[in-house]
Amino acid sequence: GLDMKGESIWLGQFIHLILLDFSAIAHKRNDVDRAERYSLRAKALKETLNTIGWDGDYYLGATKDNGEKIGSKENSEGSVWLNPQTWAIIGQVSDPARSEKIMDVVEQKLEKKIGPLLLYPAYKTPDKNVGYLTRYSPGMRENGGVYTHGATWAVIAAAMLGRGETAFRLYSKLNPIVRGKSADKYYAEPYVTSGNIEGPDSKYYGRGGWTWYTGSAAWLFKVGLEWILGVRATEDGLLI
Repeated sequence: GLDMKGESIWLGQFIHLILLDFSAIAHKRNDVDRAERYSLRAKALKETLNTIGWDGDYYLGATKDNGEKIGSKENSEGSVWLNPQTWAIIGQVSDPARSEKIMDVVEQKLEKKIGPLLLYPAYKTPDKNVGYLTRYSPGMRENGGVYTHGATWAVIAAAMLGRGETAFRLYSKLNPIVRGKSADKYYAEPYVTSGNIEGPDSKYYGRGGWTWYTGSAAWLFKVGLEWILGVRATEDGLLI
């Protein structure tokens, strides 16, 4: 929102994980007061996110300046968002039952032949209180397309739940080599990562764009190495 009063549910989930991680670091440094303070803040935040951030079947995306919901079943456009579902799992906010439920939502409502969409359905009406993404054409980039950076987090969430087949399927759909096999639809180079792939509300459904986009390329490499192959660095050494 332009008045900076809106709040983000998924960033709350992100902060929850940061608080947990820094609490653990503080404990190892014998900074007990800080560790306890962060732990208590995380606990309170988790409770809040699971109360006001829950929309009945999945997590909201955010609120506008006036408190109106974004990414809710009450919305006709952008009624479900990807990041609040994946980060509820990654950020250790959702309990096991909810985690399975929201991953089902990702697979059933957001996963398409090109991968998991950032939100669905796309916005067809610009909304200054949601932001610039509503001014993209429907299905393009953040507006109902695959936004590769966010889509890679769905791979992590699926892997964390033990849904190996889902994780590999999502990863494969994002893989530019796989997408490039349909060159007449994908358009983009098959040897670099697309920052985005246009979604079903676009007349160019399946077209890749913003290639050579290092942020999403790094995340695609990271999730492939750490969560598909399963080799990742941890505080205690290399986990295989």
